[in-house]
Amino acid sequence: MRLNNVKLSELGQGALQELFESELEKVIENINDINTDPTKKRKITMTIDIKSDEYREIIFADAKVKSNLVSMDSTGIKLFNIVDENGERVVNELRSGAKGQAFIDDDGSIKNDDGSDIDEKSKTKKTSKVHQIYR
Repeated sequence: MRLNNVKLSELGQGALQELFESELEKVIENINDINTDPTKKRKITMTIDIKSDEYREIIFADAKVKSNLVSMDSTGIKLFNIVDENGERVVNELRSGAKGQAFIDDDGSIKNDDGSDIDEKSKTKKTSKVHQIYR
């Protein structure tokens, strides 16, 4: 038997090579994603299903290329579940790290624990109530 002009990179007029390169690009992007572990293994699998006609003269091949990527790292999220002054249940993301704690946002503004803006009036009201309690 002699294989004449059967090169993997030329099968299907280069389609198999293109499929491989496309999956390789996905793998490289996954490695470069800062949300994935760069040291974990990724895999590219090439499957070629082959069958013949009943006379064994024509061989049919169906090729697939797929990649197994590393999933993104998980991220912890804190939500607080409270009842507001109207008795309605409200769920907000806890952005500050601790309930009731203000924080400085990326833009330098001071925010409530749920990420909403702190206005000056509410700060003075809260302060005056605290002073009234301790007097």
